[in-house]
Amino acid sequence: MQLQIRLTLIATGPLLVFPTMVWAQQNIGDVAGRLNSQIGDIGTLLGAVATVIGVGMLIMSGVKFRAYSTNPQDPNASLGGSIGWLLAGSALVAIPTFLDVGVATLFDGGTQGALDGSNLGLGN
Repeated sequence: MQLQIRLTLIATGPLLVFPTMVWAQQNIGDVAGRLNSQIGDIGTLLGAVATVIGVGMLIMSGVKFRAYSTNPQDPNASLGGSIGWLLAGSALVAIPTFLDVGVATLFDGGTQGALDGSNLGLGN
């Protein structure tokens, strides 16, 4: 019973605290438009985060390759680990581009999806 009460309070708490935000939407079209813009922003943010983390992993790959070339007997600097960093970084840098191509392919290229070509959030 206490779990039900807690879940009810968690679900209705924001409605009680921020009633103006809840009633600011006049119709279902406003809600859909706001949701669509927020999803687009989340996609742009995820693309930027993936690119930044991917570049960091590529730099780490270079550091690991350098450590391996300096001392191949060092257990912390293996060739396989260096290649793993390189592949993971390359994949993360390529994800935003692949997602843009996928959205353009699936939605006929005329509709902009969650990722609108601005991979780093710098605008169109």
